[in-house]
Amino acid sequence: MRLLCGEEAFEVEVRPEGPGLRATVGGQAFNLQVDALGPGVFVCRMGDRSETFHCLRDGDVVHLFWRGRAYRL
Repeated sequence: MRLLCGEEAFEVEVRPEGPGLRATVGGQAFNLQVDALGPGVFVCRMGDRSETFHCLRDGDVVHLFWRGRAYRL
């Protein structure tokens, strides 16, 4: 898929791998696990790191709130 964030475009591929996902963004691969904590609230785990984020979909637009910033994808 192609995600647009402001003026930047990112080619993203996500596929299941093991117990989690493998996400490739601009040629760089990440192994991660994403779990829902509640409506619109998720935790992303990459190795021993974990971060909570909020995400809402409105039609074709995804609103992502992460690390104190809001993104429209």
